[in-house]
Amino acid sequence: MLPDTSRDKRGLQHCQAGKHFSNRDEGRGQRLRHWPLIRPGSHPSITRMSEPVEVTTREEVMFFDTDCGQVVHNIAYLRMIETCRTRLAAKMGMDLVTMSKTQLFPVVTRTEIDYRRPAKLGDWLQIHGKLGQVQRARFWCEFELRRESGDDLLITCRQALALVQMPEGKPVRLPKEWLSLAGDAES
Repeated sequence: MLPDTSRDKRGLQHCQAGKHFSNRDEGRGQRLRHWPLIRPGSHPSITRMSEPVEVTTREEVMFFDTDCGQVVHNIAYLRMIETCRTRLAAKMGMDLVTMSKTQLFPVVTRTEIDYRRPAKLGDWLQIHGKLGQVQRARFWCEFELRRESGDDLLITCRQALALVQMPEGKPVRLPKEWLSLAGDAES
């Protein structure tokens, strides 16, 4: 039995639980697909943050991270940054389980990276990530990778991300509350 529903101006069917359904599946005996109704500027799963968001992760350089000279491959740094970015997203209310349920994902649209010094096999690295510039439809995360022994700065990286609602692949505006979190916010 279908939930109590109504139609909006676009012809999308809404239920009282805040879901909408594809009209294509209506009345065909097919299983209805549903996803959260996204209103521009907000999403219920995204945390209302009141202070800057930062996180630090720790990685040991493994054999699979290095080449025959025991120096870290450039692509391995991006894997380490991805782990830090995933933890950062969780602090912003977008943990893995929530993203899986809502089908709203932060998607990397640009990466800028500077390789300053190489990490080597067995090094312990600290990856510090923070929310940077926030715009209407995208935001930037900034990262520094440092060797724990000596605190050497190895990598700096910035990544631009957009929130994308799947399965449609449509960008979603960022919550207005995010604009106040970064020093470089744009209106």
